[in-house]
Amino acid sequence: AEVTRLDGEVARLGTTLAGLNSSITAAENAILSLQNQLTPLQTSLNTLTRQISEKEAALTTAKADLSKVDAQIVAQSATLRTLESAKKVNREAVAAQKVVVAGLQAQYAAVLDRIAGIDRTITLGGCLA
Repeated sequence: AEVTRLDGEVARLGTTLAGLNSSITAAENAILSLQNQLTPLQTSLNTLTRQISEKEAALTTAKADLSKVDAQIVAQSATLRTLESAKKVNREAVAAQKVVVAGLQAQYAAVLDRIAGIDRTITLGGCLA
């Protein structure tokens, strides 16, 4: 009788264990499925992070270039105003200085275009179209 009772308990525990093993297998499969979904998302995130870092570096360089050209425009425009306000205006010097200022303004516009090329949302005030 005791052996029969123990055999029944072992059978019941075996059934319980089989159920637990099935639950564990299902949970492991769910985890693997989530990992398979996470891997491409992590790859995309890493790619986006790298692209953002590259854009930040390019924007930092462009900002420095913009500041440099802006300072040159201010200085050369001041020189132009000085030439234009002289008692005896040297028309050739004024014309040459206007060419210098126009060239710097073209450089400034080129840097702005470069910035727009780095991230087109900048030209839209940071908003996606």
